[in-house]
Amino acid sequence: MKAGKLAYVIISTILILVLTSCSNKDFGYGVDKIKNTHSVYNTSIDNYPDDIDALMGMDNSLKNLKMLKLDSGQKPFELYLDYQLYSTEANKLFIESQKYGMKGTTENGFGCRSRKFIVESSGLRNESANKGFAMIEKMQEMMSIYPKESSEVNLTESRLNFLNITFNAISKNAKRDASIIDSFCPQNVTDAILADDRFEDENEEVN
Repeated sequence: MKAGKLAYVIISTILILVLTSCSNKDFGYGVDKIKNTHSVYNTSIDNYPDDIDALMGMDNSLKNLKMLKLDSGQKPFELYLDYQLYSTEANKLFIESQKYGMKGTTENGFGCRSRKFIVESSGLRNESANKGFAMIEKMQEMMSIYPKESSEVNLTESRLNFLNITFNAISKNAKRDASIIDSFCPQNVTDAILADDRFEDENEEVN
């Protein structure tokens, strides 16, 4: 084979290998897509926006990545994406649970007139914890089956322990608030108090 032709073949082969490598959609490619979504909202895996609209937009963007098909690493990517989605949903629900401030908890005292706020807040916090537990399950599954990919995205035992502690605390506090308000201010008692309030307001208007 002539030197010129041989050089052409070598260069062509190298170009094919480079182009093939560049076009390979592997686990890292999928992770980059997730990182791009975070960059749009100026967030990271450890730092989520505290704005509901931003979280909903981020959630929709991440859900769109479910349609992404990779050449390799599809399953660990799907697990990691599910982990991200559960994390986003958990954060969104928890932020929603804080809209009533201290009126939504029994921590610093409460009255039966605050029942609806505490019931709603504790319910949202419990839902947040459940999403968190689902996220942890995805994380455990990925760490068990795909340790290499887990290491690449910093899914570690220390992170797992931290998340377990965090969502167990959220769940415990939510259930405590729900139990306390149901014990001291059941719905019938609260309804009677609110009815008395309305009766007094009506009498004041008449007088």
